[in-house]
Amino acid sequence: MKRILIIAPLFLLLMNCGSSHTATNAKKGKTKTITVLDYAIEKSHLLVTEKVIDPKNKNKTKENTTTEIEQRQFLFTYDDAGQLVNTYSCDILNDKKTNPSTLTVHLNAKKQITGLSLDENENKLKVSYKDNFVHQISHYESEFKELVVNTFTYNKNKLPGKTQLGNASNPSQVIDLSFSYDEKLNVIESTYDNEVMTLAYDDKKYLLAGQPYYYNPFYYLSIDWLTFTNYNPQNNITRSEDNEFITTVDYTYNEKDLPVTATVTKTSKVNKQDSRVTSEHEFHYKEIEIPLKK
Repeated sequence: MKRILIIAPLFLLLMNCGSSHTATNAKKGKTKTITVLDYAIEKSHLLVTEKVIDPKNKNKTKENTTTEIEQRQFLFTYDDAGQLVNTYSCDILNDKKTNPSTLTVHLNAKKQITGLSLDENENKLKVSYKDNFVHQISHYESEFKELVVNTFTYNKNKLPGKTQLGNASNPSQVIDLSFSYDEKLNVIESTYDNEVMTLAYDDKKYLLAGQPYYYNPFYYLSIDWLTFTNYNPQNNITRSEDNEFITTVDYTYNEKDLPVTATVTKTSKVNKQDSRVTSEHEFHYKEIEIPLKK
């Protein structure tokens, strides 16, 4: 299924870092040890097309396509309860950090999002709740002078079953998506208009499991339309298929059945010769102490 361009400004913002702070461990009471994603490296394989002089005919040009690799680092910070509250990311170019960005999530005692800060922009994204579930996520896109709103409705399992995405001031630009889940409550199908995206999963532990909201900054490993909702996948995406492409993800795992590497390959359904690696990932974990629930 094609990624919906109208919501791209919302989620592209999330890909871009500030400073990271390590949460202190609880000093009182009984605690337990949990494993969380500490940092990750993403290497994006980008196709670059340029026109060059045809060596056989200097009066003509031809297109020459090469692959460039861009590397980005992600650092994850957790509070004393083990909740992800800060994601810092930056590009690594010639061993130097560039294009930093920070996403900070503020949570209340009910584990609901009360604020989202992107870099120095407080409340760039606004979240509203209805019956204790995320009802809308909105932000104003000043470049296009649009109020972009995502509105969610829930199924019998209290998971997002449908969502409307788009420009709230122009109903013709609002689109509808629906989601189907497997017995483990992983999304296995997403439908938009006459386009259907199907997904398959491994049987290993999801790399960002146990968080009070859904957030996964890795493009091909996530269901970005459900970001900040209560969606809580149990496993990792291994395959997705839409009308045009089949994308596969090959993982290696550690002794705890958590992914430590992932290689994403995208293949055209029209031309199977058009198949290439689009990204590679490394995942590094750490253990933290959190208080036991009473």
